[in-house]
Amino acid sequence: MINYDVVNSFIGKPWVYLENDCWFVVKEASRLVFGVEIIDNISFSGKPVKGDTAALIAGQKKRPCWEKVDKFKGGDVLIFANLAGDKCHVGICIEGNNVLHCMGGPDVKNGKTRYDPLNVIKLIYRDYEAYSYIC
Repeated sequence: MINYDVVNSFIGKPWVYLENDCWFVVKEASRLVFGVEIIDNISFSGKPVKGDTAALIAGQKKRPCWEKVDKFKGGDVLIFANLAGDKCHVGICIEGNNVLHCMGGPDVKNGKTRYDPLNVIKLIYRDYEAYSYIC
């Protein structure tokens, strides 16, 4: 059973690099909503660098803890590509086709954590892949 009080506690929080960005929201929601601790050993500088998210995604996808899935479910991670095809954003499926994610970046004003249906996110991003964390 999904605890929507926990899910809702993320909504509206402003985007802050490394403190409330898309990867942080995925990791925290995975832990707090689904009881799954995503382990990574990624470290970035204290300021956003173009390509950080792409490097993070590429590194995570290659780890044995991640399994690509065709049909995603609650707790699975969705990796989104921009119009150029670059993997640049992540979110976590909560239930059905609803995704918790944090839109933002150093050049985006008023970025925040949102809970959107996948079809809304697909208006912004070109494509996506889904992965289950299996460790």
